[in-house]
Amino acid sequence: MDAKKMDLGNDKISTIFWKYAIPSIASMLIMAVYFVADGIIVARGVGSTALAAVNLCVPLIMGINAVILALSLGASIIISIMLAQKKYKDASNVFSVVFVTTGVIAVLFTVAGLFFIEDISYAIGATEEVHGMVQTYLSVILYFILIFSLQITLSNAVRNDGNPNLALLSTLGGSILNIPLDAFFVFVLHWGLFGAAVATGLSQFTGAAVLLIHFTRKQGHLRFVLPNFNLQIITRIVHNAIPLFIETISLSIFIATMNILATKYYGTTGVAAFAIVGAASMLSAMFFVGIAQTNQPLISYNYGHGKHNRIHDIVKYSLKTTTVLSIVIIAIIAIFSEQMVSLYVNVSAESELVSLTSTALKIYSVGYIFSAINMALLKYFQSTEDRRSSLILTSLKAFVLLIPAALVIPKIFGGVGIWLVIPSVEFFIAILSGLIYWKSLSAKNVKVIQVPD
Repeated sequence: MDAKKMDLGNDKISTIFWKYAIPSIASMLIMAVYFVADGIIVARGVGSTALAAVNLCVPLIMGINAVILALSLGASIIISIMLAQKKYKDASNVFSVVFVTTGVIAVLFTVAGLFFIEDISYAIGATEEVHGMVQTYLSVILYFILIFSLQITLSNAVRNDGNPNLALLSTLGGSILNIPLDAFFVFVLHWGLFGAAVATGLSQFTGAAVLLIHFTRKQGHLRFVLPNFNLQIITRIVHNAIPLFIETISLSIFIATMNILATKYYGTTGVAAFAIVGAASMLSAMFFVGIAQTNQPLISYNYGHGKHNRIHDIVKYSLKTTTVLSIVIIAIIAIFSEQMVSLYVNVSAESELVSLTSTALKIYSVGYIFSAINMALLKYFQSTEDRRSSLILTSLKAFVLLIPAALVIPKIFGGVGIWLVIPSVEFFIAILSGLIYWKSLSAKNVKVIQVPD
């Protein structure tokens, strides 16, 4: 897709929305599919205990990615606004600044992680039963953090530079490679979790390599330049990144808390159940993440032109779409939950795990409709650089509601309360997000921040 052939400020909203949404949703779904496939291969090829070990590593990996993703998206918002204002040199400088910054941070994470690998393994909840598996998987992933960083930063830049299809192609290429490599390393070479981790890293490398095509062929306006680490730009990136970081890290904190609670109430079986619930939820949530990512360039572009009413039309269209999708997904899970679980484990051999996970899926999925609304509205606040609203909502979810709810609700309802935590929190945040957004409708004149030439 060539962004030059589309007028984001005047073309029909439904047309440009789906031109961006289809590759974005497809990209997210492909990522989720290979995550789910990875889980199935690990569970079938190594065992449910290995699946639990991988899930214990997830919060730490997500925490590292949260820093990189937040900075990348924070810069992408600025880049999109600058491109709308035809400040191509400034946009290229912001891109180069965040590219170098995230790369350096990734290297630091790798060095520190490998040095403290054993302590980290115990800190994230590994018991003696799974400690060796956790350390094996995590040590390999840490070597690929720089590649993860490149893929994340380049993907966001390419998407905002008018080439969402290439971002999709990079994800597709990596995912296509990951699944057969995963199966080969686990089932044929019998490398266990080591092989699963290597396959994941190599797939990210392929995705990053594909994204470089955009810059080597000069397909957009962004270029690699010698970065000027201007304090004003860095401050603006960080300000945008803070709510994005809190939003992402809150999920990491939540998964870590849920792993602890699952272990407390159900043992290793509970962690394995939560791993399956998380994989199914990721697959479902990618629809909403894809739509939210679609909103960002569309909203930021029109924000750069001061078209406030058009921005709200985009948000309303997005909300209608995500609401319908969430209802459909909830219905599918309610009907086919046991069949979903059977992809991971032998139903007759692990009936306890199947029963627990099937019930958990049905309860957990109720929160999807509220989660979809929250993603759409939060992306609106972020894309218009409404840092105050973004920070309030993400902080409330991460630090005020999520952890207390995870500790209190299970005490009231027992083990089943674990699966009620997310629906409860998302419901409250959806109400608050809606109220803040409704208030913003009265703001007819949006002040666009100008960046000096």
